[in-house]
Amino acid sequence: MHNKKVPTYFSWCGASRKVGRHLFVFCAYFLLFAHVTRASPLVVLDPGHGGSDTGAIHRLGAQTVAEKDITLALARKAATALRARGIQAVLTRDHDFVVALDHRAAIANSAARHADAVLLSIHVNSARDPYSSGIETYVFNATNNEASRRLSEIENGSHRVEPKGIVNLILSDLSATANYAESVSMACGVHSQLVSGMSTAGNTIRDRGVRPGLFYVLMGARVPAVLIEAGFASNPRELANLVNPVYQERFARALAEGIANWRWIRGRPLALSGIRKKGPKLARARDAASLCR
Repeated sequence: MHNKKVPTYFSWCGASRKVGRHLFVFCAYFLLFAHVTRASPLVVLDPGHGGSDTGAIHRLGAQTVAEKDITLALARKAATALRARGIQAVLTRDHDFVVALDHRAAIANSAARHADAVLLSIHVNSARDPYSSGIETYVFNATNNEASRRLSEIENGSHRVEPKGIVNLILSDLSATANYAESVSMACGVHSQLVSGMSTAGNTIRDRGVRPGLFYVLMGARVPAVLIEAGFASNPRELANLVNPVYQERFARALAEGIANWRWIRGRPLALSGIRKKGPKLARARDAASLCR
């Protein structure tokens, strides 16, 4: 497919990011989507952090590991796995540079002009407890859940959002709400496949569920959007997995399979059958997929 070369075209767009949102999105519009067609769906993969925004940093033996490097490796491999299944994929960054949160969402929104697009933001979790483990997935929702709020502060706090971007994000809340059902549907499908696909006979992945969260990158998206916390870098065992290329490949294949399966049932009543109705339990996310049955 032609769009296998797309990420290399995006390299110089990083230089335009400092000029402002409009030039950055203009660059992405013409280069990222040059080979995108409406013949197949498009997944915009967003590797969390980048450049001076390292994300969480942890030690693995003598090695220093930054979240930004793990998320980029996972996103690159996920793009390859998606394309192998006939699903178009682009990255909001394919190198180590900063991309503002509103720029990331704007890229996904621009993608929707060219194809049936979704946004999938990839991050790595961190906690004070070194035994915390598992995969959890988030959709945007204005919830008072304390754990989700604290995590969103960590993920949002390291990014600067342009003043106009903040206004746009607030206005985009309506769009995020409109896409809520499909976002939860996608989150449930992808999350379930990740947990089952990454679990082996000797390594069961803890299912931390699909939860609501206040993430800027999700609120700014006008397409179905989810944020995946791929594991805990603060857990030595999980960190060792997250930097392992073989484990990354398995993660990418499971993610791609989850997207492919969700796309197949999307638009049918079955696609939304796993969504738990809104209610008091929504704000008390627990393990075993709080938003999914």
